[in-house]
Amino acid sequence: VNYVDSEGNVIKAPVTDTANAAVGTDYDTTDNKPTEIVTEDGTRYVLVPSKTVGSENGTVVEGETSI
Repeated sequence: VNYVDSEGNVIKAPVTDTANAAVGTDYDTTDNKPTEIVTEDGTRYVLVPSKTVGSENGTVVEGETSI
């Protein structure tokens, strides 16, 4: 899961939600989804669900899925 602002700048280190899962199993990244992120400099970012890119849940496929 990548955390970026509306301009694509990284605001939090990426997180691996489902590692080494078998192809065909289900994944769901919403269980660890923050509603807001505050950076080290105190900038506050609020999640805008309509701007999420990728599927937050689904079926594991071969390779890597980024959200």
